[in-house]
Amino acid sequence: MSTVTVNGQDFHVKEGTNYSVETVTNAAGRTVPAWIEGYGVIKPFAGAFETLPNPEEQAIPTVKFSKPGESKLVADLSTALKECGLKDGMTISLHHHLRNGCNVAPMIYTCLAESGCKDLEIAASSVHPVQAPTLIPLIENGQVVKIHTGLNGPTGKFVSEGNMKYPVVVRSHGSRVRAVVTGDIKIDIAVIAASAADLTGNANGLSGKNNCGPLAYAEIDSRYAKKVIVVTDTLVPYPCTPMAIKGTQVDHIVVLPEGEFIGNPKKISSTTTKLSRTEPGWTIAKMAADFMFESGYVKNGFSFQAGAGGASLGSVYFLGEIMRREGITASWANGGTTKYIVDMMKEGLVDKITTCQAFDIPAIESMITDMSRHVESSIDQYANPFNKHCVVHDLDVVVLGATEVDLDFNVNVNTHSDGYLLHNTGGHQDTAAGGKLAIIVAPVARGSNPIIIPRVTSITTPGECVDAIVTEVGIAINPKRTDLLEILKDSELPIYTMEELYEIGCKKAGRVPSAPSVKENIIGIIQWRDGTVIDVVYEVANPIPDGLKLKSDCIVKVEKIEGESEVEVLLYDNSPMVPVEEMRELALDMLKFYGLENVKISITDKVAEKWTIAARIEYALKNEFKVTGAYLLPLHPELENRQQRDKKAFRRSMLYVPGNNPYMMAKADCGADCVIYDMEDAVAPKDKPFARILARNALRAVPFGQTERQVRINQADFGLEDIRDIVKNAPVDLIFVPKVETAEELEAIEAVIDECNPDIRPYIVPLIESAIGVEYVFDIIKNNKENIVGLSMGLEDYTANIGAIRTKTDEESAWAQNRVNNAAAAFGLQSYDSVFSDFNDVEGLVKSVKRAKGLGFVGKRLIHPSQIKHTNKAFLPEAKELERAMAIVRAFNAANGGAVALGKKMIDLPVCERAQQVVRLAVKAGMIAENWE
Repeated sequence: MSTVTVNGQDFHVKEGTNYSVETVTNAAGRTVPAWIEGYGVIKPFAGAFETLPNPEEQAIPTVKFSKPGESKLVADLSTALKECGLKDGMTISLHHHLRNGCNVAPMIYTCLAESGCKDLEIAASSVHPVQAPTLIPLIENGQVVKIHTGLNGPTGKFVSEGNMKYPVVVRSHGSRVRAVVTGDIKIDIAVIAASAADLTGNANGLSGKNNCGPLAYAEIDSRYAKKVIVVTDTLVPYPCTPMAIKGTQVDHIVVLPEGEFIGNPKKISSTTTKLSRTEPGWTIAKMAADFMFESGYVKNGFSFQAGAGGASLGSVYFLGEIMRREGITASWANGGTTKYIVDMMKEGLVDKITTCQAFDIPAIESMITDMSRHVESSIDQYANPFNKHCVVHDLDVVVLGATEVDLDFNVNVNTHSDGYLLHNTGGHQDTAAGGKLAIIVAPVARGSNPIIIPRVTSITTPGECVDAIVTEVGIAINPKRTDLLEILKDSELPIYTMEELYEIGCKKAGRVPSAPSVKENIIGIIQWRDGTVIDVVYEVANPIPDGLKLKSDCIVKVEKIEGESEVEVLLYDNSPMVPVEEMRELALDMLKFYGLENVKISITDKVAEKWTIAARIEYALKNEFKVTGAYLLPLHPELENRQQRDKKAFRRSMLYVPGNNPYMMAKADCGADCVIYDMEDAVAPKDKPFARILARNALRAVPFGQTERQVRINQADFGLEDIRDIVKNAPVDLIFVPKVETAEELEAIEAVIDECNPDIRPYIVPLIESAIGVEYVFDIIKNNKENIVGLSMGLEDYTANIGAIRTKTDEESAWAQNRVNNAAAAFGLQSYDSVFSDFNDVEGLVKSVKRAKGLGFVGKRLIHPSQIKHTNKAFLPEAKELERAMAIVRAFNAANGGAVALGKKMIDLPVCERAQQVVRLAVKAGMIAENWE
């Protein structure tokens, strides 16, 4: 055991690790090593505001000198770096205002690679996936040995697997500035990408060809770096204003040649910076806004910030609705600025916006056109805890996301449940500590992962800074906020304890959580905003191969061996859906079923269900050993007394689910009237044989509840094989037959169903997807109508077939839709509308459904779960429609089979039948009681 001495104190390095055996326990309850290689002696987290600045730890802004007439222009970035004295051991800084659209970061890494310099440190404000292809090789060959920021995407994965010499130091935005000011980070060369600059180096992100908004992250670097390089693609006359970066600090200017750009502003937006109306995020967003209002913080003159993530940004949408309703105006809002906050300012709901970062193009454009109402604040001003004032300390309300939250309200945003370090901290710590009301929004579970758990994988933000957790189920208020508990004691909002949310989350995920498997090497150090250490991140024990995306799935490999058959299991999650021993028993039983011996089965599992594991094994055995037959798992208990569905059953929402995606297929009981396992367009040709096995297993094992079990088969012979395997061996209520053009196609389908002889014969819905199909639709169904329950058009294929461009209104297909709809009505069949592809356009979806309803359609095929509730609701009767239907049904019942009259009008039988259907739908939806008469 080696010994390291620091300031007279000995630390004994643990064998085979990069840290000492001596430990310290911090105020968040985490025990961490007292010394870590490449970092030094740990200063443990003592509390949110317990560690004060040390006056002796203070860097001095660089003093610089120039002569009149000196030019700062250099030919290229490589030359500029050489002029700055680039050498081994330097620290290079860069910013991320262009996020995943940045071209300058890869240029920097390319120049560093060409320089051959070693032992470099990177002090980026964030690392995005666009940087990975040029940054990872520098880490791999030892040129970059340390990074001072959190990591996103591939670089995070690479470092998590133990591939960098020293641990990453993860800091919040405020902590990064503090580290520069106190000298924890000593920047040798700062490279600043600027949208525009003048010949003296004054620069901004607003006056060029490729604007990114503020340059707030780079401002501190420009003041404290020994050398500063500005890279721009737009040189403007002096003075370049506003001066986000001042020329007094800039040493060299690089103007990119014609055709090269600092980046693409369109790629600034990501999934975390866009408003999403998908569930459960939309429900969480509304509940968060309601909680803000009922807590008493939303009042005239208040301030707020919403962090990245769909639910956080969605809360701004609902907050705006509340402010309009109540006549409330916010004095200011803080960005990351988005279109949604800008729209609130334009509407008069917000007076001003303090902006550190623009998250989309409308935010950038607003800063340019309405500069007087945008305050571009530096990160130093925004969040540095070692200032006399910072913006975050004046926030009234902040809404933030999380990857995990534990029972003590500690929040993790850095690592995933598998232990990978994949996210930067951003402003999470800063705003949670500073805001008067810090709300965390998160679902109780994501797929098979509970999000509310006993102990987070890593602590980013301590529970003492978190006031409430808002989920789709309800809200948990931190017990320390007795004032909030008192205010909301009579609220109609669903209030839970964290323990209750944990139980609900485990039930929804189908399992309890477990800690990831890790090695003893530390790859990351998470600092609190004051520079103390709140947690550490260990190297993952079972690295996931690049490109492998397992979600509720597994990999199975089979091979012949000399000895007895054996089963090897590797877990990517320590809490599998199927116990390891049960996996082994399943695999050995399947070998016995197929009559195979001397076979090794290797299973790599990421919380796969038993039916998925069985499908993977069956496909592997058939592919390798050419065995035949279907290994059938027991039917789910809900299928014991299965009855055939009514031909006129409600089929308002019919959700497509890819037939080769077990994660999505497991969510069949999702609130849709029907779920369609799609064997056709959603599955690549090479995956279709496996999808057939998986769908068959899922239909037997997955609980559908009241949801109808449907399958869209493939075309021609492949579709017939789908039927032979799936319909013969699994319960199917309805089959969609694609691209039907002749009656003979349906006759072939019926013949194969006869071969299968299922207990309950599935209904059939032909999909009409071509001009020929439209022309012959009457002939297609007139001799096959016994088992056909409806018709639907595939408008993507149809419009392509006739050379039209599909629009959201489907006007170009109106004639064809009416013809197919008329054919359905002529034979007493249902009609289902085609898909609406833009699942984020709720208003467009609702318009499409109401149009379809008005044309006589009774349902709509869907592509995303977020469309279910809006579709179901839009197909419900309006109040006047329901009132008239109830009156007709009363009259019909009173007539006892005679002529039906309502007022002075006679009512035909089809109208009565339609009224009965409307009333039944209203009863199903709970609009009226079952005994309404």
